[in-house]
Amino acid sequence: MDGRVGAQNVSQPNPRRVRITERKVSIVEDDAKRLEELTRPLIQWLNETYHPHVAVIVTPVGVELFESYCSVPITDYVPD
Repeated sequence: MDGRVGAQNVSQPNPRRVRITERKVSIVEDDAKRLEELTRPLIQWLNETYHPHVAVIVTPVGVELFESYCSVPITDYVPD
């Protein structure tokens, strides 16, 4: 470290990124299975507790529950 606040040693690769490049297909499949295992209880709880107009966003620092009261899909500008 060079003493600066927030400075990172850029010579050290991200271990997760290295792992993905070495065994990408296996990692993606393992991650998908684990993600499903972790989220099934949350999805079940949402369906038992709320209605179809709620969504959950999970980040590394928290979780948020949203409720939609109006949705208007506009796809005219989305490229094919």
